[in-house]
Amino acid sequence: MTGYLKVLLYLCVGEITVHLTEFPMPGAMLGLTLMLIDFSVSRRADPSVAQIFEGVSKHLTILFVPAGAGVLAHGEILSAGLPIIVSAVIGGTMTTLVVTAFCFSALYSNQSVAKPPAKESQNEPSVCHDPVD
Repeated sequence: MTGYLKVLLYLCVGEITVHLTEFPMPGAMLGLTLMLIDFSVSRRADPSVAQIFEGVSKHLTILFVPAGAGVLAHGEILSAGLPIIVSAVIGGTMTTLVVTAFCFSALYSNQSVAKPPAKESQNEPSVCHDPVD
């Protein structure tokens, strides 16, 4: 129960902050961002809150139903701006790929790669000897 109360508290703080300051962000998003900052600073997540988000993440597809209904209801508006939407999607995808590749290469270059052991040369004596009878 404490996980639900914590999530509700952050959602309420976000809604109140947006209402009082007219911050241009949805209140729920601001509240969850504040919760993310809290968890990042404290470097631990509340297990009861984690359990809530595990349950919610299993049903995320339900959240896309209103977006699909909006696309169907406002199809003519979307078709008027289709070239802009397509270019934004392609540009965003390309930017994401470039940034991901850059981050991967930066992180990968900092890791040490283990070198394979050197092979023994033919001139060096072997370490293992067979017993002589």
